[in-house]
Amino acid sequence: MKRHDLLLALKRVEPALGSGDLVAATSYLCFTGKTVMAYDDRIALVTPCDTLFTGGVPGRVLLDILGASTAEEVEFEELAESIKVKCGRTRLTLPRLSPKEFLFTPAETTGKAAVVGSKELLQLFRDSLLSVGVDPSAPSRLGVTISFRDSGSVHAYSSDDTALTHVTCPVETTGKFGKPEFILSMRFLQTLLNIASGDSWDAFFLCEDSYVLAGFASGTHLYARLLEGANTKQFEDVIDSTVTKAGKGYEVPSGLARTLDRACLLVGSVSTGLVTLELTKDQLVVTAEERAGSLVERHNIKGSAPAGPFRISPDRLRKALPRATTMTPGTVVILSGLEFLHLLATRGE
Repeated sequence: MKRHDLLLALKRVEPALGSGDLVAATSYLCFTGKTVMAYDDRIALVTPCDTLFTGGVPGRVLLDILGASTAEEVEFEELAESIKVKCGRTRLTLPRLSPKEFLFTPAETTGKAAVVGSKELLQLFRDSLLSVGVDPSAPSRLGVTISFRDSGSVHAYSSDDTALTHVTCPVETTGKFGKPEFILSMRFLQTLLNIASGDSWDAFFLCEDSYVLAGFASGTHLYARLLEGANTKQFEDVIDSTVTKAGKGYEVPSGLARTLDRACLLVGSVSTGLVTLELTKDQLVVTAEERAGSLVERHNIKGSAPAGPFRISPDRLRKALPRATTMTPGTVVILSGLEFLHLLATRGE
């Protein structure tokens, strides 16, 4: 078979190739004769790949051999416990994993509820990652909670306890979701966004209420387990109570993004680095202080009333600004068309 074509298929599933440190089979590329698959116990990637052999081989070794070679063709010979590889002048015998030992079996999508892939849905996923947490004791803070409770639209929520993001957009669906609310892992969403940047995606399925699948134009399928514990009410309660207390909105100052860039250089571009926002009469004051120095910048705002001070991550806020049209004092609520982005600031001393 053509080395280049095989390498292209293997590169599509490489993001799901594991290290094999705990389970050796996660480091294998698994061939079925029609597809090749990688599975690292968190996500699985499957793509079309016609071969005359079946079984798994150590993935990293095969990728390195094919990537380093300039040969046009690569040949495989299947034996009971090994696979012989011939690629140019290279001859190699690799251990073979029987198909019975594959760790993952792709779920059937026929008849499953599906969401048509769109740029708007990709943007929703991208925005929702803004405030994903890392708390393993709470699934809702390890991923993004998705809700299809409203016909024709999807809601996404994420929170790390200091910030909460809520985004919504219209969607086209087929079939009925047996589980209208579920949690997608950050790993799944990041992988989906990375693949979609070079391979347009077709649809998004729920499989057997335990797996989610994203399909791409190349025929590649991305699978991941759903996280348990979806509860959109906990997010809605916070949003409702906070919006009620929010003050009058004002337009985002044109120079605020550059101020936040400079603040990140001072306090660091991580969520733990904080700046102080304070509204005085007709001005938004941004203050950042570190041992290395301090920053104080003022932006004119018409008709603002005194509020604050409030502490917030400049990195998170600057990532939100491209989608922002309006800010409100205190809780820094940002509105953008159909999207609603809500950042909880930490009250200053």
